[in-house]
Amino acid sequence: MYKIIVHPDSIIADLVCMLLSNVTSQEKSCHVLLQLGDSQLQAIRLPKIVDLLATGRKSNPKADFHYLALVLANVSRVRLLLNEFKKKKK
Repeated sequence: MYKIIVHPDSIIADLVCMLLSNVTSQEKSCHVLLQLGDSQLQAIRLPKIVDLLATGRKSNPKADFHYLALVLANVSRVRLLLNEFKKKKK
C-alpha cells in the first residue's frame, strides 16, 4: 500500500488512503498498523503516516493525503497506543 501511496505517478493514492482510513476504523486493524501484539505483518508504520502528512506532496504531487489524518484519528483511539507512548516517555 505504501508504495502505491508514495509513487509519483499514482493517481489512486488518495483512494488507497481512503481505504486505509476505513480499515483502521476497526481496532484490530489499528493494532496491525502499529504492529502491536503478535502480528509481524509488514504494515505501514505510524511514523511513515506522519511523514506523509508532512511531506507527502513531495513524493506524490498528484495526491492530497487528507484521509491519512483520519487514519491518525482512528489510531489515536486505541488505548494501547497511549500505554506504549507513556512507556517510551519514561
